[in-house]
Amino acid sequence: MIYYRLILLFLTFYCQKNYSQASNCEQMHVGKFELKSKVSGTTTIIRTATTQTEINKLMDVKSIYDIVWIDKCTYELRNRRLLKGDTKYNGEPNDVFKIQILKVEGIKAWLKTTANFTDFVTESVVYKIE
Repeated sequence: MIYYRLILLFLTFYCQKNYSQASNCEQMHVGKFELKSKVSGTTTIIRTATTQTEINKLMDVKSIYDIVWIDKCTYELRNRRLLKGDTKYNGEPNDVFKIQILKVEGIKAWLKTTANFTDFVTESVVYKIE
């Protein structure tokens, strides 16, 4: 009997934690963010309900993507359009980036990014600035 109570208690806390994380993810759906990289400098990300615009002054690139939300903590960036910069950053029409929000603490979100055209996986931190 105690064994079943412990399982029930564990499941209750586990479900609350997952629900809380999903709720935290939602605060990162829309807004203005910064991603800092030693390689490419600072990328400003402006995300609305349907698009994500990325601006990188160091690389002189501005692009926009369509967003498809898979669940509260996972989204895909599709249909990239290069608005400014060298066409080498264009990519292919079928390129899809999949981003998973791993954790949210205050204005920081830890992300895991994969793409359909490479096995490369990257993890990064973005800061919500607006």
